Amino acid sequence: MHFPARRLPPGGTTRSHTALLTVAKPAHLVDAVLAIQGTEYIAYLADGRELSDATAGQPIGGPVRFRLSAGTYKACLYSPTEGLYSPGVGVQGDSDVTIELPPFEYDVVLQVTREH
Repeated sequence: MHFPARRLPPGGTTRSHTALLTVAKPAHLVDAVLAIQGTEYIAYLADGRELSDATAGQPIGGPVRFRLSAGTYKACLYSPTEGLYSPGVGVQGDSDVTIELPPFEYDVVLQVTREH
């Protein structure tokens, strides 16, 4: 996965998009999402236990379920701690989408990009 520089569409804005992961996510998972609505979503997923819980660092994994606008998208994961990228998988919008997160420690990035 790579994060190429992109220009915003005319009149487009990048903004925090908290609705992306609100359908379902594993326990202890917190998310911060930036989005160009209907085009690209980048979600930083982290272990909410990191600051105050002795169980921090134990793997988190499981399904994340979110809603996308109609269209065909590619979803990829990036592990900042390991510097590794996952292969992209195709997902179809206009409904709830479920991505199975493999077990990870501390944080992972989910990038969902609309294909043209």
